[in-house]
Amino acid sequence: MKRYLFAMLFLALWHPLAYGGEVDWAALNPEIANAIYVGSSEKCLECHEEYMNVFKRTAHARASHTMKQNDCESCHGPMSKHLDAPKRRPPLTVSFKKERGLTAVQKNSVCLQCHEKGKVAMWMGSQHERVNVACADCHNIQKGMPRDIIKQTNTDLCIKCHTQYRAVIQKSSHHPLREGKLFCTDCHNPHGTMTEKLVSANSVNEKCYECHAEYRGPFLFEHPVVRENCITCHEPHGSNLTFLLRLKPPHLCQQCHVNVIQGHSAILYDGSDLPGGANFQNSFGGKRTVQKGCPNCHSQIHGSNHPAGAKFQR
Repeated sequence: MKRYLFAMLFLALWHPLAYGGEVDWAALNPEIANAIYVGSSEKCLECHEEYMNVFKRTAHARASHTMKQNDCESCHGPMSKHLDAPKRRPPLTVSFKKERGLTAVQKNSVCLQCHEKGKVAMWMGSQHERVNVACADCHNIQKGMPRDIIKQTNTDLCIKCHTQYRAVIQKSSHHPLREGKLFCTDCHNPHGTMTEKLVSANSVNEKCYECHAEYRGPFLFEHPVVRENCITCHEPHGSNLTFLLRLKPPHLCQQCHVNVIQGHSAILYDGSDLPGGANFQNSFGGKRTVQKGCPNCHSQIHGSNHPAGAKFQR
């Protein structure tokens, strides 16, 4: 973890596009070198009325008074040459269309003029930035959609690239992602974090405790593996076992508890002594594999505050 945090800090400080400074518009489109700002978007309405009518309903339009230039020129660069030759194709301005060939770094440099704080503060050196994801790959600033509608689609947006989770979230035990009650961005910050896997908290456990506060503790008797990391036992994206478990007890428990304990066997319980077997009544193994397995007795597996709870039975 320390090496990960050091790498993130190093990339943020020494990245070639460190925060601050104006965009080099000529580097994005050499044809607009020496162009000047016209300071008004009124001329844009003459040709781009359809786009402007949509844009004026967006958050960027509402915040235009805080932009470094006026509306369109904040993102598309100085417009003087474009207005002198409005029919020129390709236009004498900065365009984010794929055919213009801008790299992700070049596109993002425009967005980072303003978006350099809050949830975007760790973008430099983040996982998505390092694999050349552009802001425009996930965001469409010309869509006048309310924030809540955008949020409802972010899970579908994420699994376009993270296809391994498309089937996982359909498993029987799952967080309510497919029902639209929880979203990828409720647990992850796609713009970058100081934690692994873009978890938007100081640790995995801190993120889990935001909803599952009853397991936060502190407990008089604590289960060390629970305090260390919830995902040691749980698969947060989905599982076919109850409670998002990675394995079914007792096999899950015996990944760690392989030593001989008083009254318990160190043999791996395999279900051979389940009800109906000849040895079931006289076997510890059968009684510990039926139903929930170990939690049949150790029901307070996350921790206990009972004076007699050292074995997590109360």
